[in-house]
Amino acid sequence: MDFLKPIKSFVGQFLLKRELNQFYRTRQFYNLSMSESIGIVYEYKDEEEFKLVEQLINQLHQDKKRVKVLVYIKEAKMLEYIPQRLTVDYIQPNDIDWFGRPNSSYARDFIKSRFHILLDLNYVQAFPLNYIVFLSQAYYKVGVFNANSKESLDLLIKMEAENGLKYIIREMLRYIKIIKPFNSQK
Repeated sequence: MDFLKPIKSFVGQFLLKRELNQFYRTRQFYNLSMSESIGIVYEYKDEEEFKLVEQLINQLHQDKKRVKVLVYIKEAKMLEYIPQRLTVDYIQPNDIDWFGRPNSSYARDFIKSRFHILLDLNYVQAFPLNYIVFLSQAYYKVGVFNANSKESLDLLIKMEAENGLKYIIREMLRYIKIIKPFNSQK
């Protein structure tokens, strides 16, 4: 079945591009102090990395932000070992169609949510999460710069994914804290 993988990937990309032709979202600048709601997408790797995501959730809650996280788990059996949180929803392989598109109610609700900021922590570029980020109705999307993300993100931060998730989270927070809206009036 591996010989079908490139075909499925190609068709998945084609279908996403077709959906994007009819896609519209309102873009609006938000920095961290202006935002009230934050969405986060992340692909689960291991418990140590997930603890970084939990720390981020706690930090944003302390800053009085509403947070919703969508985590993609490649292996369904891993869900048994992950602590369940009210602010975290999971999608698994059985929530993904043949072409790699997420089709769960969690994914659809996340896409429709108008988060002030969407943090794309999908630094390995899992297609189901890319699909969600591309079609998300979030006002301001932030993530790691790469060739695929240029069209889907509003703020692209150039950094090496090899530095790890802790570095990526720290840099994203740093930028969304310091950036200010452009004001043409002096």
